[in-house]
Amino acid sequence: MNTELQLQKWQKTIELLAELYGASSVSIVELKNDSLEIMVTSGQGKNSLDEVNSIFPLNTKSYCRRILETDDMLYVKQSDKDPYWHTDIPESLSLISSYLGFPIRRPDQSFYGTICVKNEQSTDYSDVFLRTLEQFRDLVEADLLLEEKNRQLEIMANTDTSTGCANRRGLESYVQRQSQDDNMGWGVLYFDLDNLKATNDRFGHQFGDQAIELLGTILSQQAREDDIAARVGGDEFVLIARLPSVDLLELIKERIITSFEQSKSQMHELSLMGVSVGISFLDAGTEDVNIDTLLSYADEQMYEFKKAKKAKLAAQGIVIERS
Repeated sequence: MNTELQLQKWQKTIELLAELYGASSVSIVELKNDSLEIMVTSGQGKNSLDEVNSIFPLNTKSYCRRILETDDMLYVKQSDKDPYWHTDIPESLSLISSYLGFPIRRPDQSFYGTICVKNEQSTDYSDVFLRTLEQFRDLVEADLLLEEKNRQLEIMANTDTSTGCANRRGLESYVQRQSQDDNMGWGVLYFDLDNLKATNDRFGHQFGDQAIELLGTILSQQAREDDIAARVGGDEFVLIARLPSVDLLELIKERIITSFEQSKSQMHELSLMGVSVGISFLDAGTEDVNIDTLLSYADEQMYEFKKAKKAKLAAQGIVIERS
């Protein structure tokens, strides 16, 4: 998503370009799914599409679509004398006599959209004018590259590198964002690995690390798009989900435990490992939700769960250690 600051910078530049080219309008258009959307425009044209956030279907014959098809610049000096453009022109484009545009690519070279100059009269731009617009296109692509780098840095800053789950910072950011939605409850699952120390001592730390990575992977796989899986300690994880009730949370817990047990059963070195889980649920509309309130009760429930598990296994002569 383009930042507001970036759009403001583009806006100022295209207004200067519109004056330089004597254009009806200059616009930056973005491809979004099966539509094209005007992101910024000089807004000087009479065309109905010369408005910010105007959207037109990709399957409509248009100059932008032609650039997408050819992956190359397009310069139409006079549309009514051009063999391709003088027929089947949509009404929304009927006032455009001249069009100059370049494709804009994302850092991965996929199609972002177009930078385009539209005029209601025919034109005969010099090579300098063409190269000027191409240079601005290059600057737009540089902005997109910088935006992607910043996005990657933000992801890294919010991610636990060992497991790929969110770290504490990422978890706090998630809670802050989700706090704006008070229509759903907060479901929290707090996970702790059993017998990590015993596994490290008997089989080696690499297998303890593997168990940690395994649990992190399973949590990430089970988390839905609006959920978050985070590592909050050495072998402690949480999964937070926005849910209407606690019932679904129980199902998620069982799926995760089952998946962990099935995966570890394929490795003798993880045979001692288990998972203790605590559950908490805050109803929709709960005020002053923060990371501490979400985790504290679930953490307590996890220790109660572990305590009960220890007692049950001890009765069977099996020892479960606190990792």
